[in-house]
Amino acid sequence: MLENAMKPSSLWREPLVHFLLLGAVLFVAYGVLAPESDEDRLIDVTEADIELLVERYKKQLGVEPTQKELGHLIDNHIRNEILYLEARRMQLDDKDTIVKRRLVQKLEFLIQDMVVPEAPGDEVLQDYFDKHVEDYRVSAIASFDQLYFSPDKRSDALADATALIEQLQAGEIDHEKARQASDRSPVGSVMQGQNMLRLNRQLGRVFVEQLQQLDSASRDWQGPIESGYGIHLVKLNDWVESSLPVFEDVKPQVERDWLRQAREDANEDYYQTLKAQYQVSVAGDGDAS
Repeated sequence: MLENAMKPSSLWREPLVHFLLLGAVLFVAYGVLAPESDEDRLIDVTEADIELLVERYKKQLGVEPTQKELGHLIDNHIRNEILYLEARRMQLDDKDTIVKRRLVQKLEFLIQDMVVPEAPGDEVLQDYFDKHVEDYRVSAIASFDQLYFSPDKRSDALADATALIEQLQAGEIDHEKARQASDRSPVGSVMQGQNMLRLNRQLGRVFVEQLQQLDSASRDWQGPIESGYGIHLVKLNDWVESSLPVFEDVKPQVERDWLRQAREDANEDYYQTLKAQYQVSVAGDGDAS
């Protein structure tokens, strides 16, 4: 048993011993170099703090906390405050990327709250609308039947779709037989009142671009066209062209967009004012800015 015991000299070579000794030295040094007052260790749980804890509880669970639950909430709040203050005393927040990101986000939120532009008049909104009119363009709307050909189920989905549309256009096959010869579509075989934005989410940008190139006046089968799923034949039943709205119809949206832009501009101005107070040096750049 004595032979298996660790010799005292070997203890000093153990990394864990080094770590504990270093921690003890840092703790003592910090206590000497950074004396605290009693106020530094005061945890004051105010009525406002308790009200906030209750409100958060109600938002999460929809009911008032019981006295026992409130006691747990307060205990947890005190625990968080103590651990937070100890972490600050140990400077654990120094150069911590996550802490830095959270502080940046909090300042950005505060800036947004400080910058509240005055409500714009109709003349200002009309001018904004005129400059950004394409942002308010109403998407084209299509209603159509489709036949789908899956590349996962066929050796050559494009060739099969091409052969079938030739039969449809020649009148050699009717719609029902053509449907039986195609595959089940992942988004349905009949699409009603679909705008291009929604179709882009469902079938992809390539499908929408090819759909808009079809003859919108034709009610015959057209294609093949491609999507993220595979190959499609399309028969348009209705097509409403894209159009620009009247200002009065989109005025509420224009006002929201103007206010958002005004806040962004004011936030950028505030940031540039702050930046002007700093000297910034970037590695590799010739001059500091």
